[in-house]
Amino acid sequence: MLWNNGYDLLRVNPDAAPRTGGFQEHLPTDVARIEALRDYSRFTGSATLNHTIGEWFTQRGVFGLDKGWEVNQLIYPIDTGQPVYPQTEEGEHNYSRPVTTNFSLDYAASVIYAPRPGLNTTTSFGAQYYTETYESVDMQGFGYASPRSRSIDQTVIERLSLGHDHIENKSLGFYVQEEVSLNDRLFLTGAVRFDDNSAFGSDFEAQIYPKVSAAWVISEENFWNFNLLNQFRLRGALGQAGRQPDLFAGEYIYSVVPGPGGTTALYPQSPGNTEVGPETSTELEVGF
Repeated sequence: MLWNNGYDLLRVNPDAAPRTGGFQEHLPTDVARIEALRDYSRFTGSATLNHTIGEWFTQRGVFGLDKGWEVNQLIYPIDTGQPVYPQTEEGEHNYSRPVTTNFSLDYAASVIYAPRPGLNTTTSFGAQYYTETYESVDMQGFGYASPRSRSIDQTVIERLSLGHDHIENKSLGFYVQEEVSLNDRLFLTGAVRFDDNSAFGSDFEAQIYPKVSAAWVISEENFWNFNLLNQFRLRGALGQAGRQPDLFAGEYIYSVVPGPGGTTALYPQSPGNTEVGPETSTELEVGF
């Protein structure tokens, strides 16, 4: 090492072997030619319809659609040099076309009634329907015809595999709710919801979720004389909610295995629980 005018100078050995390079200098030839391609299209749309009759009845319907289309490819071309990936020794192509569809329909209606001054009631009922569908066709090919091959039909036909997935989940729920307010100071709410899902076991009935809540605006009562607090409210709520199980938790799953003479056979993969239901949680909230 020499020191000259504030710069470090390295002695160069003319007899040293040249650097062969690596990932820090450049990518190996097969890694640089690997292609990961994704073509994605999506449509999202919704429509809402509102209808009222006077001041005592309102109803609303909401329709929604979310759909996505994909074309995914992972290409390992043949490399005749010194490939790093084993897939590039003979070539490999992975191809898939998944389509995802989400559809929802929501309806809600409310009836407002005041039996006497200061007492107001709101009766609500509604329904929600939701479905999610996933479908995909997958292909995997091995052994390209040449280093220039880039399509899956140029792989060895005998080594071409095909897969198909179709998953559908549906949910339907209904609810009824009653709200009562007294002098706009005391508020009581009670509701019950019925939910059914296609992932529930065949021997499991629809799940029921109740809830109740109350609120009292004490600061608006005549006896309230704490000027330091211009608003004070007590509130409490108790309710239940649920989360659906795994999509195939209630189904007996079979997998396909090679059978005798080039045929296929079914093999039990996992048992299903015909009584499986949602994971239910109970929550209590109290505060001021």
